[in-house]
Amino acid sequence: MLVQNNFLYGEDFVKMYYRATSDVFPWYMKGYKNTFKLTHDLIKNENGKKVISPYVSVILSTLLKKIEAKKVEWARLDCCFKTEKIIEEEPSFSINRDSNNYIGILNMNTNNSYTQIVGGDRIECIENRFICFKRDISFFKSSHTDTDKKITLYLEYSTDV
Repeated sequence: MLVQNNFLYGEDFVKMYYRATSDVFPWYMKGYKNTFKLTHDLIKNENGKKVISPYVSVILSTLLKKIEAKKVEWARLDCCFKTEKIIEEEPSFSINRDSNNYIGILNMNTNNSYTQIVGGDRIECIENRFICFKRDISFFKSSHTDTDKKITLYLEYSTDV
């Protein structure tokens, strides 16, 4: 597992952040617990085909280069709003233990949420902190209570050809 602060160079991170938070960036509402969150699928699989957002190059290019990703299964930005108390999601469990893929999480802003590795570390949400672990590791996320929004980039990728 990798946890690295200041993962992207300042200017690269700032460009990515400002693009995702600009007035013209398209966010889409999705149901989330008893409320909703905003999401933007940068890369998704739909009916057996990859659907790629026109924002992939401006949001993902620097990150993909740094992590040496050869293939991206999916990538998504989430914008979650604060809750009255911390709420933990249900853990994700992978059914494909033979996968060589990784889950990458890039925190876009600092808040009091966290990513919890089941049976392992709790990683606090700090701006420009990148977390990476094998896809078969179970984890869950928490909500936050101290800032208006939490923006996080999630992706599944491979470094194999």
